[in-house]
Order: sequence, then C-alpha cells, then structure tokens
Amino acid sequence: MASREFATDLVNEGHTASEEKLHAELAANPLTFEGAEKTQAGDVPVELLQPSDLGAIYDDAGKHVCGQAWAVIDSVHQPDKVIPQLLEMLREVLMASFRSKPEKRRHQDNARIALSVVSLDKVVGNANLKELYVRVSEDGQMHYVEDYEDGTFVDLFALREYKPARLASAARKEAEENETEALQTGRKYLYTVGRTNRLFGDSPSELINGCVKGDDGTTKVFTAF
Repeated sequence: MASREFATDLVNEGHTASEEKLHAELAANPLTFEGAEKTQAGDVPVELLQPSDLGAIYDDAGKHVCGQAWAVIDSVHQPDKVIPQLLEMLREVLMASFRSKPEKRRHQDNARIALSVVSLDKVVGNANLKELYVRVSEDGQMHYVEDYEDGTFVDLFALREYKPARLASAARKEAEENETEALQTGRKYLYTVGRTNRLFGDSPSELINGCVKGDDGTTKVFTAF
C-alpha cells in the first residue's frame, strides 16, 4: 500500500527524527496516490481523526496521511473504516517516534527503583493489553534493548499484585541483603514476562507466547536491571 511505503520511507530517511524535519518533508514531498482523483472535499471528520497521546510526530503524520487518503477515497470504499486502518498502520511504523506520558512503576526484582513505563494499550490502541507494560525514557520514547539483535526488541512486563509465599521477616532480610526494598503485600508490581519485537496482538497471552524462547523452548526472561 502506498501509505505504508510512504510512512516507512519517512522513518528510514530520518524525517521522523523531529517535528521540523517531518513538516519539511511533508511540505516538499506529500503523499500522493498515482492515478487517483479527488472525490471528497474538506478535512477528515473530527470523530475519525482525534489527537492521540503518542506525540506530535504521530499526530502530524496521521493528519497528513489520512487527509491525503480522505481526498481520494470514494464513499464505496468505506472511508470511515479506512481511516482507522491507516492510523493503526502508522502506530506500527512510527512506534519509535512516539512520545507517551510515562508513569512510574516498581519492579518486583528491585522495588527500590521506579521504572518509567507506559501501558501497552496506549501504544497499540488495544484495551485488552492494558495490563502489559513497556519501558520508555523520561520523555516517553520507547526504550529498546541496547546491543540485542537488531535493536528493535523491548522487554515486556505485566502488573501483578504481590502475595507473599513466605514470612515477611524472611522477605525483609533478603531485601536488606540484596540492597533492595521489601515488597508490600497487596501492592501491584511489574514483573518481566519476556522480550519481543512484536507488540501487536489480540491478547496478552498471544504476545507473551511470541516472546523470545530459550534453548528449552520456553519463554526466556531477561533481567530488568
């Protein structure tokens, strides 16, 4: 599809590195559809194209791509369905350019340190994934694992309520020895469920099952610290 190729080129050629670069490229080389004539006037309806929580680069690219497509889509092609599909495609292609609002969550392996994370449903737009989290930087940019494979992998976390399986005194002693913080009963903590470069799926189990496997064929869990 021309729109996916256009968005991919924006990323590969570095035009999504900043808002200024993106705006300059969109103005100089807008998305076009060869042989297509304008069939609709005006902007994309507000109910189909609303501001996201993913930052200006995603929103501006979405406005451009959807606006260019809207102008040439005939009503028989169901533009009210095409626009959401375009926005979902842009979530996949432009993920590295997202700027989400991070939240602080503590990890069960070291509760003393609060990690900057964002719920996966905000990243991919699927409410079924709201209990899964990925790390982001302080400014909300996706945190990819350095020096691992091709640099597109992220660690995937789930949120779980802590229910101690042993005496609290023993847990406190271990925390002191490891210079961490004792986990609090009833409080929710992150725990690592895997490492993946595929964040789009219908359910948490689908994503977790698609994580990197160890030599024994089971999901390999990497340390978060």
